[in-house]
Amino acid sequence: MRPREVTRTDRRWLLTVTLVFGVTIGSLLAAREVYRATGPHPHIAAFIRRVQSHANGLLRFRRFRRR
Repeated sequence: MRPREVTRTDRRWLLTVTLVFGVTIGSLLAAREVYRATGPHPHIAAFIRRVQSHANGLLRFRRFRRR
């Protein structure tokens, strides 16, 4: 490949990745705002607390195993 073709291909990939990243971040922020605007969600809050508890348990278990 020629250097110009490589540069052009690299620019396309960079723009594509940047666009996908921006759209992903934007959609996550929009989803968060919709979540906040639609009121309290006790089932989702309980699920998140449960997942956090499991994650903390796994991290503590791993820390004790490493020693």
